[in-house]
Amino acid sequence: MSKSPQKSIVLFDLDDFYHETLDLVLYNMGYDPAVKVTKKKDVKTMIQDIESNKRKFDVAIIDTYMGISNEDGKKIAEKLREISSNTVIVGYSIMETNDWADYEIIKSQRDANKTTVKVLEEVLGTKFNASDEVDPEYAIPE
Repeated sequence: MSKSPQKSIVLFDLDDFYHETLDLVLYNMGYDPAVKVTKKKDVKTMIQDIESNKRKFDVAIIDTYMGISNEDGKKIAEKLREISSNTVIVGYSIMETNDWADYEIIKSQRDANKTTVKVLEEVLGTKFNASDEVDPEYAIPE
């Protein structure tokens, strides 16, 4: 699969399941895995790295809960808007995030227009390439 120009992506989420889900979708869009912030203690470090220009991201995908309250995502988004105004904010939750995110991915099947694939196609400007090719690593020998 040919790679399109990569937008840099950071994911703020505590749950490994959603890390893997996002990475699988990104892979099928020709993207490398997202940088992950997986612990509440790492949020501050990542924000400091962005603020000091050590890291720059085009897209930040943020869960509402990062270990303290359901306002965590909103607070992270507000800080990112302050220090990195060009970063697109995507809420990534089972809850509504449209009051603080530019886009929202709902982690349930409640809204077919707010799935990981649909939203990332719009945000990244690329299509999800579904494939039924068998990964050689998992192929059953004939």
